[in-house]
Amino acid sequence: MECNNDKDLSKMPVAYKFKVISDQFAAKLNYRREQDDITFSQMAILFYLSKNIDHDVSLKELSEAVHVKHPTAIGLIKRLEEKGMVLNVVSEVNRKFRVISITDKGKDYLEFTRKRHDDMNKSLLSPLDPTQQQQLSKMLDLILENIDSF
Repeated sequence: MECNNDKDLSKMPVAYKFKVISDQFAAKLNYRREQDDITFSQMAILFYLSKNIDHDVSLKELSEAVHVKHPTAIGLIKRLEEKGMVLNVVSEVNRKFRVISITDKGKDYLEFTRKRHDDMNKSLLSPLDPTQQQQLSKMLDLILENIDSF
């Protein structure tokens, strides 16, 4: 249900407004990921790899971190490797293991999507002045802290 006039919006229960916002936001993000030809799971892998450059990341660690089964992780890595976003090489320390790492192309893509998300955030908040933005953020924090109470 998309409500475009003020009367409809004012009559919506708050919980339903959250659902509509969440659904529409997710749809926009999914559309953009489809345009970029990348899945949510592939994004999760890129993000994990970008945060764990301090050590060799194994396929086992990666599959556990992004909550996918080993065969699924293999397919995800293969597709990311085909896109030039990750490297999948045999470990120099233990030839039985493969080490997965993010490439510069993968890092660039993450930076691009971060900027796009920042731009979306700015656009969403643009009707609010800075004080209202801070108030909204604080109210949402309170709601998130209280979400388990009902």
